[in-house]
Amino acid sequence: MLSYAVRKVLGGLARLAAVTVLLVLAFEAMPGDPVSAALGAHGADPALAGPVGGALGPDRALGARLVAFAAGLARGELGQSHRYVGTPVATLLAEAVPATVTLAAGAMALSLPAGVALGLWAAARAGRAVDRVITAGLTAALSLPAAALAVALIAGFAVALDWLPVAGWGGAASAVLPLLVLAVPVAGLLGRLARALAADALARPHVRTARAKGLPEHRVLSAHVLPLLAGPLLAAAGAAFGGLLGGAVVVETVFAIPGLGRAAAEAVLARDHPVVLGCALLLTTIHTLVGLGADLAAAAVDPRPSLRQGPP
Repeated sequence: MLSYAVRKVLGGLARLAAVTVLLVLAFEAMPGDPVSAALGAHGADPALAGPVGGALGPDRALGARLVAFAAGLARGELGQSHRYVGTPVATLLAEAVPATVTLAAGAMALSLPAGVALGLWAAARAGRAVDRVITAGLTAALSLPAAALAVALIAGFAVALDWLPVAGWGGAASAVLPLLVLAVPVAGLLGRLARALAADALARPHVRTARAKGLPEHRVLSAHVLPLLAGPLLAAAGAAFGGLLGGAVVVETVFAIPGLGRAAAEAVLARDHPVVLGCALLLTTIHTLVGLGADLAAAAVDPRPSLRQGPP
């Protein structure tokens, strides 16, 4: 287990470093003059060209800029915003990250138990009408585009029924619709996986024996089936967390939530490359760390050798 954990940690750090380098190179290659972008945000005052240019350093060689960025990253610095001259990117991200993490964690807290429960229910009644209905519902949930689901929920619960606010952030009511938009597709994904895994587990000899002896269905599922599903489902949930972070871009924009997704969308429109890069790096880091934690947790609850084979 220890060697597996070390390989996973080293592999995760290596992937994170590689993605960071690729992101930095990609943003360095993007067209657009950072000085012009910054000046545009401040009325195009030519008097600012000198100070802004000195702060952004666009005339420095690419290698020197990459070294300076790596040194700043090691200190927790990501440069300054082009749009808000003088404002550190790290400050903007620190203000945005709580909303995104809250959304993603809340959506996972909803989707994981709901998806697993529906998947187990369908598998326990395989071939019956309830199985077909649940499976069809999970497939539909998995296939729903986030934007279309957001519009439908807003039209139904915010406009027609006037039960929930259309947009905003700061209370339980304002979080309901965004959480549903993020949670529904992930619940469909995890539910379909739980249905397939549970069907395989129910076919195993010891589970069939337990059912034949008359053990209540809920005891069969909780004591014999669910432990076999825990490891794969935790690993899948960690991977699905990346989808939640990606969906935050749409959800935060639609519902006017001040998170990383909205900050990235606004920075793209303003050609504020440092903020876009900072958002991409932070989202990648969160996804990598959550995925790594999920993989280690999966190995801890189901430490079969087959789960620890292959590359880290």
